[in-house]
Amino acid sequence: MHRTWLIAALVAAGSVSIADAKPAPAAPDLVFTWEEGEMSMDMSIWTTSITVTGTTLHYKRSYSGRDDGMPGTKPVAVDALVKEPKTVAAALAALDKIKVTKVKPLTRGQQMQMRTGCIQRGRAERCASASGSDPDSAELKAITAVRDALLDGVKLPYPF
Repeated sequence: MHRTWLIAALVAAGSVSIADAKPAPAAPDLVFTWEEGEMSMDMSIWTTSITVTGTTLHYKRSYSGRDDGMPGTKPVAVDALVKEPKTVAAALAALDKIKVTKVKPLTRGQQMQMRTGCIQRGRAERCASASGSDPDSAELKAITAVRDALLDGVKLPYPF
């Protein structure tokens, strides 16, 4: 109601024509982020984001670190459709059943392999991480299952 009134007021005032009065793009239903790599003096990190609105998926992956510019480190962007929304919904439901654990902060200067996954739905965000040879928690495994369900059937130039 507010948006319609505002658009009508702008059109009446001559500030905007009807052709310019477009609704804002829909907010994403889900945003998934994943970071993994090596924390050291010559750090290297892969960052992946998956944004889903309805059944439309936008995948981005980038690299930063010592091998930047080498083959296989170029940024990737892929638009696709979620193949099995029910599988994604089931993976999210399974994640919701798992107790939230506190994310451990990474220690600066500490050399290790790390991985962190986050899922944002609306204003709620849930993250889990593991480092070194620590086993992945049930929460991180569930976040990984959501990622796998989202990417099922999506053609990527290289694995995940």
